[in-house]
Amino acid sequence: MHSYILMNIVFVVLAMIVVLRLKVVLSTRALLISSGVLLGCMLVFNTYLTALPIVRYNSERILGLRLGTIPLEDFAYLAVALVLTPSIYLYLKRRIARTP
Repeated sequence: MHSYILMNIVFVVLAMIVVLRLKVVLSTRALLISSGVLLGCMLVFNTYLTALPIVRYNSERILGLRLGTIPLEDFAYLAVALVLTPSIYLYLKRRIARTP
């Protein structure tokens, strides 16, 4: 049983539901810039954390695919953060702008 991937699926589905309900449109440029910055940071810091005995994954609960020392499942959190965070920000910004 791959429990980490199942947990990621739950987070991704919940994020998709929230984003669809917020009805916001994210700019491609902003997503690309954010993706590059966050992916770079994740690769540096997550590689460090997963290479040391700070973070350990049960090998029976992950897919086993890794980018360096980072399990593939860790990238789902990055994808959720890249879409959910700016979507909530834009939604709240739009909502505040409508308030007199």
